[in-house]
Amino acid sequence: MDQLSILEHLLKKTKNSGIQIISPNQNNNNSSYEDNAISFYKSSKYLKMPRKILLNSLRLQFNFPIKRKKEQKFILSRLELLDKQFCLNQIYELHQNYLDLTSKYHQIWPDDTIPSSLISDKNINHVYLKENLTLSRNKIDQCITDLLTQSASRPNHLPDRESIDIRLKEFVRLHHKDLLRTIRYEQQNLEDFIYERYLLHQLSSFHFDEKQYEAINQITDIRTKQMQIYEDLIVFEQRILCHTLPKSFDDISISTYRELFGNKATKIIQSMKRHKLPEQLEKYEIDIQYYEELYQTEFGNLKSTMREMNMNDQNTSVDIMITQLREYLNHYTNRLMRRIRYKEACLHVQLPQIIIDVPKVALNTIQLEYLSRTGPNYIRPNQSFLYSNDRRQKQLKQEHENIMNTIVPYLIRVHHVPLTTTIIKQFSQELEAHLYQQYMAPLSYLNIYRCRKELKLLKSIQYRLKKEKYILRETIRRRLKEYGAKFSLPISKPLLTEKHRQKRLEWAHAAGDIDWNRIIFSDETTVRLNQLKRCVWNLPGKRKVFRTVKYPIKVNIWGCFSCNGFGRIYCFRENLKADLLCRIYKRYLFPTARDHFGRNSTNWALQEDNDPKHTSQLAKQWRSKYEVQRIDWPSMSPDLNPIENVWKLLKMNLARKNLRTYKSLVSAIKKEWKAFPKDLTTNLVQSMKNRISDVISNRGDFIMY
Repeated sequence: MDQLSILEHLLKKTKNSGIQIISPNQNNNNSSYEDNAISFYKSSKYLKMPRKILLNSLRLQFNFPIKRKKEQKFILSRLELLDKQFCLNQIYELHQNYLDLTSKYHQIWPDDTIPSSLISDKNINHVYLKENLTLSRNKIDQCITDLLTQSASRPNHLPDRESIDIRLKEFVRLHHKDLLRTIRYEQQNLEDFIYERYLLHQLSSFHFDEKQYEAINQITDIRTKQMQIYEDLIVFEQRILCHTLPKSFDDISISTYRELFGNKATKIIQSMKRHKLPEQLEKYEIDIQYYEELYQTEFGNLKSTMREMNMNDQNTSVDIMITQLREYLNHYTNRLMRRIRYKEACLHVQLPQIIIDVPKVALNTIQLEYLSRTGPNYIRPNQSFLYSNDRRQKQLKQEHENIMNTIVPYLIRVHHVPLTTTIIKQFSQELEAHLYQQYMAPLSYLNIYRCRKELKLLKSIQYRLKKEKYILRETIRRRLKEYGAKFSLPISKPLLTEKHRQKRLEWAHAAGDIDWNRIIFSDETTVRLNQLKRCVWNLPGKRKVFRTVKYPIKVNIWGCFSCNGFGRIYCFRENLKADLLCRIYKRYLFPTARDHFGRNSTNWALQEDNDPKHTSQLAKQWRSKYEVQRIDWPSMSPDLNPIENVWKLLKMNLARKNLRTYKSLVSAIKKEWKAFPKDLTTNLVQSMKNRISDVISNRGDFIMY
């Protein structure tokens, strides 16, 4: 591969971008080389769109009505000049980059190592690049002069020249984004190729024999075959994700199997189809592993051969030789891998189909094709320009606030980052800048046109469905699973007023000094039989039936625990009143305190909510008489009490049992209570610090516990 072919390969994708280059080999008349052989610029495609559409796109870019003919003429002519300047700059940078690589190529490969048949081509390429650089520089200077001359005719109603140039340059850059990305990749690919030749040249200084060169070529061939299989695997996986595998992939003829297996043929074929996809993936992985083992074996044999042939030399020389060889092979592998990743990024396949329950008459072909495209892999165009500036500002602020409310509590709770640190402020500023670029930055004409077209199409679909009263549905469960959603019940949280949130926030700030290891958490709950509601599978024509009773059996439970384990539990039928609560304190709370903190210890406190029976005069007098300390607790705060998590686990375990009587329910409650591990109480008590931190972060609102 000579230098000219490398250059032509690099410039191949500039064909449709406003850049046109003619090879020097196509030029036979040197006198007209500057004028005719090289066409530095041709008008870009987006400039050839209808004038009305282009002006509408520019109005959105400027956020300014360009109505007068003089204004339109000035903007369009300046846009064309800036587009020309942009493309000429790309030509200049492209040739300069390749000239630098050519100089590096001469340093790597001296004249005595280059075949004589390539010396003339090498000189032609070097002269060709220098002449192109000179000519492109002259064209750029001429373009700058034209821009300065044209700026004198700016109408007074337009913004200043600098503001116009900034918006127009951004407009031009957006329409040449694909060109910039492709050039960057091709330049990097060329640099990798040059460096690979440099490594190969270093290896040639070790004077390998013919067998060793054959072994190196064989190793590179093995790696190339392995990377080709890996590329096929990547393409196959992308087709699986987008549901675009060909129908022939699992097409199995049923006639042959029906002769052998009779009525079981359909079931056997379905089983074979289910296993075909995993088998194909496994085949790719086996082939990749086979070539990897073969690669390692051949490389090991080559190392052994090199050590045997250089036994008389120093070991350091052999180690350097092997290190250089390994670096060359690793670079070769990485270059192939980068090429595969680039192809993967450029891979465009048809997106998954949607299930439509409407007659074909309801929607036309274009509308049906659009609905077939909209799946989990469909990239929807940026729709920010459809909304007003105030709405975009509000949406930007709301999203910034939501992200900060999620990230900052996590940093404080997990990584103990102070709220006033500069890292959080810097992250907030960078996030705001990123969101501003997403919501407020001007869009290219292609995105605007595509979004407008899609919006119009959606409105037409909605109108037809509403008019004909049809239903459009998708396989919701599969789509939700593809998006990572899970089927679960919604979380129930109390409705907090501003007063409740303020009280919770004040309590959280004051609760930082509490030693939660000295607290006994207590609460009451109720368990009812035959109140289980759950989803079941129903076969066609059959429905699962749960038999219920009018007045279900219920059991009231009082329980407590501390960091030292679970305490006593009491089950009862009657309603809990103040006198019964005092008896529970005496018979179940005190024994728990003695077991956990010592017989005569008073270094503990009781936690309970603000239920009327807990705050009654009788309960207060009893606690005062026996010197039981009770910590303050905010109202409407079950999410702060860790015993609520215990009740949830208890009810889930009881729901799995087939219980029919009051006695069996009480027995199962006590058995499940004793079966809870002690580590559970330790984790729940330790979670109090995180709960308090989340309350502060949420400004007193509910927390996800």
